[in-house]
Amino acid sequence: MPHEPEPATRGDLPAHRVRWLAGALVATTVAVVLTVVGDGVPPVGTGTWGSLVDAGHAAAWGALAVAAWIATARGRWVGVCSVLAALALGLYLLFVGAVVL
Repeated sequence: MPHEPEPATRGDLPAHRVRWLAGALVATTVAVVLTVVGDGVPPVGTGTWGSLVDAGHAAAWGALAVAAWIATARGRWVGVCSVLAALALGLYLLFVGAVVL
């Protein structure tokens, strides 16, 4: 009797959904920690730049979390996931710019 390879699944979830789920859980955890505890960057002022420093990092991780949750639910990376990932990158770049400038 030939040996059959183990399926690349965890329970009823296919392997690609397990990866998206893991990413969603990590991104959600990071977003929650950054929102509740903060990221250790001191406030740099008020207004738009101050808001970007206060919330930009958590918002970027939140957008990544939503993208990963959608990919988990759909079973594949769809267009809206790409839009959210691009938004996350933009938010992160603005956050870094606000911290550096």
